[in-house]
Amino acid sequence: MVTGRHAGTEASLREGRAMLDALPVAAAILDDRLALVAHNARFLALSGLAASDALGRSLREPLPAAITGLVAAAVGASRGRTEIVRGARFRDGTAERQLDVTFAPFTSADGRRRILVSAVDVTEAEVLRAQMARRLADERRLEQHLEERMRELLALQEQHAHERRLAAVGQLAAGVMHDVNNALNPIMAAAFLLDANAENPAAVRDYATRIAKAAETGAATASRVGRFIRQDPPQDPRGEPVDLSALADEVAAMTHPLWAERRAGGVIHFESHYEADAIVRGVAGELREALLNLVQNALDAMPDGGRLALRTVVGEDEVVIEVTDSGVGMGDEVRERAFDPFFSTKGAGGSGLGLAEVYGIVRRHRGHAEIESSVGEGTTVRLRFPRERAGVELVPEPARRMARLNVLVVEDHADGREFMRTILELQGHSVETVATLAEARELLSLDEATIETPPFHVIVTDIGLPDGSGWELASQVRGRWPSIRLGVVTGWEPEMPDGAACDFAMRKPVRPAELLARITAS
Repeated sequence: MVTGRHAGTEASLREGRAMLDALPVAAAILDDRLALVAHNARFLALSGLAASDALGRSLREPLPAAITGLVAAAVGASRGRTEIVRGARFRDGTAERQLDVTFAPFTSADGRRRILVSAVDVTEAEVLRAQMARRLADERRLEQHLEERMRELLALQEQHAHERRLAAVGQLAAGVMHDVNNALNPIMAAAFLLDANAENPAAVRDYATRIAKAAETGAATASRVGRFIRQDPPQDPRGEPVDLSALADEVAAMTHPLWAERRAGGVIHFESHYEADAIVRGVAGELREALLNLVQNALDAMPDGGRLALRTVVGEDEVVIEVTDSGVGMGDEVRERAFDPFFSTKGAGGSGLGLAEVYGIVRRHRGHAEIESSVGEGTTVRLRFPRERAGVELVPEPARRMARLNVLVVEDHADGREFMRTILELQGHSVETVATLAEARELLSLDEATIETPPFHVIVTDIGLPDGSGWELASQVRGRWPSIRLGVVTGWEPEMPDGAACDFAMRKPVRPAELLARITAS
């Protein structure tokens, strides 16, 4: 009979043998009748059964060893519950031991219901628990060590990032100094010529226009620095029609001394081809800055002279501007990295910011930049922008609006305050100016609830005032007189927070055309 039972459970024996032999405790597998189908050597020693008589033996039958109180737990396990019997008494000869026995039901690979029986001496269980506790303590110490190492690594990463940022700021400062000097040079020269030609109205207008354009370039540089310091994401530029052909012609005139009066190197032959209606939407100062960078790079690539060309192409939906040189050119690796920040082939003489800034400006204008170049054959940088149809007026014409407005300007900087007063009064507006929040509140009589008619049509306030924020003044005025048109002026990017009580925001330096348009807009 034993042989038959053995033959019937041979598959189950093979199934569970490897698992049971790996366990450090006495263990066996029972079928749903509580008969043994597999076991390890520790279980044989515990049960007192011989290897030839164990398989097929039911736990319901008396075992040679006196283990009591287990059948009920085994029956419970056969019904799908995990049962644990702690301190089961076991007599080994004349000695008595206590066991912790666990019955855990499971389903075998062939779909049969089985029960895993494991038994451990209470003393051994304590040893195992102590070993487990030590293992857990070791794991906790390892986790603490890893956390400490992670904190150290994060601190090092932060330190390196800070060092890289300081280095980047230093490189940016060098690039900014170059760009600011480029902007100041035509301003100083045009101011001198303006004074020298004071009796010539045409010359005065020409030099005044050049000063304004150079100032726009300087303002764009300042804006770039602000975005870098605060790591602002690129944003859509303020929109106005810009003629890229006219802009390219201006850049050619501004850079003429660089390539027409070279003290070293060969002669630069300049060529240009501009198409009509090359209109895009954007910030003229930023676009001019991009072209100035490209022309400077082209000249640097031709130390022995060569050909410099500016060209615009007007398509159905885009406007393309190209800057071409016949200089040293770029290999594939250099061309692919040319727009990366701080990548430069000029050594200590280059900051690596020029083309990266060009790329950023193009992206902010919803455009695309590409480079064609070969070593020894020159380079063409091509900028593509969405086309803006000619005749679209994005900035309203102030002369078509209300002839006279009462305006309050709150600005602590004296020159800026007087500049806005003069511009507005020139257009026929009545203007009051104050330097602080306290003066503005007193002039507006905000504490007198009896005043119902707003004393001004428009209020323009700087955000950073000596005694508070322009946002605070705007909020108070809006709550008192909802009909007043409110605007703020800032040296940073003109962003209004959610729920701001303002109708418009402008960035310094304020352009006269924008100021007049914002004041009179409905």
